Formats: sequence, C-alpha cells, structure tokens
Amino acid sequence: MPLTKLEYTDNIQLPSGKMTDFFQKLHASMIDIIGTDLQTCKSSACILDQYCIADGIKKNGFIVLYIQILPGRNTSQKDELKEKAGQLLLDLLKSACCKIDVQARVLINEVNQQYYFMGDYNSYRTYEKLRLFVHVCVAPLASLLIDPPSQLRCSLRGAP
Repeated sequence: MPLTKLEYTDNIQLPSGKMTDFFQKLHASMIDIIGTDLQTCKSSACILDQYCIADGIKKNGFIVLYIQILPGRNTSQKDELKEKAGQLLLDLLKSACCKIDVQARVLINEVNQQYYFMGDYNSYRTYEKLRLFVHVCVAPLASLLIDPPSQLRCSLRGAP
C-alpha cells in the first residue's frame, strides 16, 4: 500500500537522477521499518508552480513528503519511518541547486480501510485473454459470417 508523494516548489532544483535513488532508498526503508512488500510501494513527485509562502516572494520554498500507509503499525514504527524519511529528504535537498530558504516536511497518514479500494490490472494479461477468446470462441463463428475471419480479428485489435 504505501503511497508516497513528493511535492516541492519550482524554485527548488532537484537533480532528476537523484529522484529515483531517493524513492528506492525510501522504499527500502519502508520495507525494513513497517514490513511492507516492495511491489506495493508506489511513489511520485510533483513540482508546484502555483503557490504562496509567507509574503509571496519566491525566496522561500517548501518540500513535503506525504506517506500513506494502512493501519496496523505501532507508534515506534511510524516514528522511525518519519525520522528516516526526513533524513532522506534532507539528504535529497543537499543535492539541490537552490539559494533559498526551504521548509521540509514529512507527513504520515494512515488510510481508513473502510474507504480504501485496491485492484490490480494487467493490460498485457487482459490482451492475451481477449486474444485467446477471439481465437478460440469468436473466430470460428466469424468464419461463418465474415470472409475472411481476419477482418474481425483486426477490428477487435483496433488495427485498420
């Protein structure tokens, strides 16, 4: 489940090569600290170009790491995650090219499972199932209606 979102103001110049490294370290930390699985870790980053800090002068910036987790972790696990994520965030900021004051924050939220939906979709597997269905079920029937049956298969694939 862990979903992480990094938001930061456009006056903070983070090197793109460091972002993947940051997220991979964060994922490894979440695995170690809260016992999640790697394949459930999802992270994204968003650069904010419309914001206001204090008096609106762009000499200030902020970076916020939002971490959403499912309930069940104890307070010490959440505290440890907060500290580790905060340190990783500060390390990321050290690589930034900016000469402004930056406020860094980490917010951990537990998601209410009553309002949480999870579903997995694999378009490749879905395509393969559809292809098999067309080949085994539809194509023999289509040969009775359409000559040649390849016209039906092409139209189902979206090909001309």
